[in-house]
Amino acid sequence: MWHMVLEWPYSGFRASSSHLRCLPVIPASAFSHSVTERFLRYVVIDTQSDPASPSCPSTEKQKDLGRLLAAELREMCLDEVRSQDAPYVLRMLLGSRANGPATWDFITRHWDDLKDRFATHAVPTMLGGISRLADLDGDGNAILARSVEAFLAEHPLGGHQRTIHQHLERLEVNVGFVREQRPTLGELLAKS
Repeated sequence: MWHMVLEWPYSGFRASSSHLRCLPVIPASAFSHSVTERFLRYVVIDTQSDPASPSCPSTEKQKDLGRLLAAELREMCLDEVRSQDAPYVLRMLLGSRANGPATWDFITRHWDDLKDRFATHAVPTMLGGISRLADLDGDGNAILARSVEAFLAEHPLGGHQRTIHQHLERLEVNVGFVREQRPTLGELLAKS
């Protein structure tokens, strides 16, 4: 028997019944691989688009990833695979410390295809996860923040620049916090 839960998938929005959706509760036994293991299987699939093709997806090899994802979701007892949820999945992966850098690399390599594929409002929402890319190297320099800023400056999103600017501000705040708190946090963790 399946139990249903209500999920609020869009952080930052006011609650209304039109934003809530029912999802099945998936038993833990359905996840035989870790998120990182599954993600690493996905990123090795060649999904390069063909700019000369009028179809979407533009190559048969792009469908390979979709087939793999659909098969795994069916194994987890999900009957429906909805591509319109992809920007929200990418946002969550961007916010993951383990998968954020690889997800950012994926997004930059497939930028034009993602912009064409997703609804106009979904791309800035997807980029909300960049605020978590605040890791520093050993010298205290931001590892990805500057390249994220440069990429988004080179690839403006028209009327969504204010939202992008807010995401970048959050990234800067997080970089500053990590830079300021890392020594103290390191000391506390070393004592435990």
